[in-house]
Amino acid sequence: MAIQVHKELQERSFLGLHARPATSGVDRRFLRECFNADLRGGVLSRRLGKRRINNTALSGTQHGVFYAKFANGTNERLVAHGAVISVVTKEPTAITNSLPSDDNTPTGGKTYFAQLANHVFYCNSTDLDEKYNGTARQKWGTEKRGSAPSGSSASGSVSSTRRYRITFYNSTTKHEGPPSDATGDITLSSQDRTITTPSAPTDGQIDQWRADAAVVVADRPGIYYLVGTANIASDITDSKSDAILKVQNVLEEFLNDPPAGPFYLIATHAGRILAVPAGDKSLLYISDHGGFFSKPESFPVLNFLPISYRDGDIITAIVSMDEFALIFKRYSIWAMLGSWPDISLRAVSFRPDRTSIGTIDQNAVVAFEQSVIFPSHDGVYPLRKGEILSEGLFTSKISGAIDDLYSKVD
Repeated sequence: MAIQVHKELQERSFLGLHARPATSGVDRRFLRECFNADLRGGVLSRRLGKRRINNTALSGTQHGVFYAKFANGTNERLVAHGAVISVVTKEPTAITNSLPSDDNTPTGGKTYFAQLANHVFYCNSTDLDEKYNGTARQKWGTEKRGSAPSGSSASGSVSSTRRYRITFYNSTTKHEGPPSDATGDITLSSQDRTITTPSAPTDGQIDQWRADAAVVVADRPGIYYLVGTANIASDITDSKSDAILKVQNVLEEFLNDPPAGPFYLIATHAGRILAVPAGDKSLLYISDHGGFFSKPESFPVLNFLPISYRDGDIITAIVSMDEFALIFKRYSIWAMLGSWPDISLRAVSFRPDRTSIGTIDQNAVVAFEQSVIFPSHDGVYPLRKGEILSEGLFTSKISGAIDDLYSKVD
């Protein structure tokens, strides 16, 4: 029989159980996993305090809430509900504005948020992952132009065999996506080559494109060099001899690789985004660092780490502990030490028969000060930062008083 439960957060409670108003449209499972609880500063609850559940006039099922603070001082509460993500501008009446849309509307579903480099990134396992800077919503990463460019040759000055590829480009940020496939060998005999502008991309942040060429010798292409950059809808003409082409600057890519398919879970750690792909929930992707040739949201194709790969379990939560990150699966916990590519994994809690402790969902984990409190399959456990990496780790349940009550919330 369904029951109504109300319990204030206590010092060592992981979230507490709240009554569900009949008009809220909130499934009890969402209360249990905290999908619609405020995450101010990435923390679900204050010590010795309580955090209310959001009951707003938003339509549809609520899939996630995130409290964002932007560099200009603006604070916004983002709410994923139904197939929409909105900005809550006033409480408790929940006057809302739809998030500005530069891309397709999300289909909806459990939504996770993370903030880095003054952008809020979010994913829901289904849609192309997106970012929001307080003004515009755009694709995460820069779109790839997949197919090789087309073009035509006309009388000119080039005698060479070349291959061409193109890349979408942003003239303001100077960042670009991955290059397209290359053309086959194109032989020019006293000719120039006009590379036809690609179709307008769906990514609103792209306003230019660039063409690169490699000289082919003995059926092998050499280094790609820059031919030119143009606005979308303008063609680029290659009239450079081999000698002139090769004294151009070697192509230096300000990479902004898009995610490898939709992400299921994201979090931030040490200035990078850690992400779990929807297609393989035993893998952890690690974004590039915000250096000269990349953005912190860029995901180079080789930046991934298997976590007890395909052991029949899935990654359910990622928690940054400053010096290291905790990677939770349902029945194990792992510590990720170091910074990419010098990373090592240490088992904090693991048994091959999957009887060890883990957690159920990222939104149900509380991380504050030097501790992490999380619900596992048989109760709620604490981990203290100074003890996590020690040999012979021992922790015991702190939820005995509410275990029976908690198990009935379904």
